[in-house]
Amino acid sequence: VIQGVVTVGAAPANLGYVRLLDRNDEFVAEMPVSKLGEFRFFAAAGDWTIVTLVPSATKRTPTTAELGKIVDINIQLA
Repeated sequence: VIQGVVTVGAAPANLGYVRLLDRNDEFVAEMPVSKLGEFRFFAAAGDWTIVTLVPSATKRTPTTAELGKIVDINIQLA
């Protein structure tokens, strides 16, 4: 599981999307952030990239998922 919260400044990003790309930069999934800026992907073990798309910014965040572990990511945007 890869999950986290997207914030813009000090506030949750309540408008935007988060994409999950595999190690070859291929699209796997996309979801809107919640009203609290939250997202969650159920991903297999391996290397992934989270792409955050909000009206004011875009950010790529590499991460690694491990079997049986939850990866928490806090993505802060200016």
